Amino acid sequence: MKKSIIITCLTVLGTISIHAQKTKKSGSLNSLFGVNVQESHDKFEGTTTYRMTGNKVKINGAVAGGVLKGALGLITKNPKFSIMTTRLQLENHITKDSVNHLAVIFKISLEDNGAFRVMEGESLIFLADGQRIGLSTDGAFNQDDFVIDGDSKTHARYAITQSQIEQIINSEVVEFRIMQDGYQLGEAEARDKGDTSFEGSFSKKNFKAWQDFYENYIINTPNKS
Repeated sequence: MKKSIIITCLTVLGTISIHAQKTKKSGSLNSLFGVNVQESHDKFEGTTTYRMTGNKVKINGAVAGGVLKGALGLITKNPKFSIMTTRLQLENHITKDSVNHLAVIFKISLEDNGAFRVMEGESLIFLADGQRIGLSTDGAFNQDDFVIDGDSKTHARYAITQSQIEQIINSEVVEFRIMQDGYQLGEAEARDKGDTSFEGSFSKKNFKAWQDFYENYIINTPNKS
C-alpha cells in the first residue's frame, strides 16, 4: 500500500494544476497537494476575487516549522517552540471595470499559544535570481486571533504588480524574507531589538502554484458563471 501511494505521488508531481471553485477543495489532485483557488463574486460592487489557498512555504534554518514563544525563549536554556505553518498566496481582485488589483497574502498559523505580528511597511522581500523585490503592507490583520485551544492566525496583504509576479515565476531561484514586529517584548526600544525575520525559498510546488494562478486567473481569467 505504501509503495503504491508513493508511486502515485511521483507520477502526478509534474502535473499539478489549480482551479477556481466556490468550495475550498475540489478534485483528488488538488486535495492531495492542498493548493486551490477560491472564487467569490460581489453582486453589489460587480467585483470578482480569485484567491489561492493552501500554498505552504517552508522557513529555513533552526526555527523551521517553529517559532520561539515569548521573549524568555531568547535567553532560557530550554526554549519552547510553537508549531508554525506559513503560506504565500496570490489574490486577484477584479473591479467592475475589469481592473486587476493583485496582492500576495502572507498567512501564518501558530499552535500552542504562539504569537506573530507582521511588521508594517516593507516587510516582505523577495530575491528573484538575486534581484530584490520589496513589498509593503499596512500590517497584520486578524493578528493574534486566538481560539479556544490556544492557536493563533495572522494575515497580511501586500500589493504586487503583474510585472513583479512575472519576474518571480520566471526566475530559477526565489527566496523570501518576512519581517516580524517584536511588539510582544514591551517598551519601544525593547520592541525594536526584538524585531526579527524569517527566511525561506520557493519549492517546485510553490513555483507551479504561482505559475498556474498567473496563467489562469490573471492573464486568462475564467468567465463568470
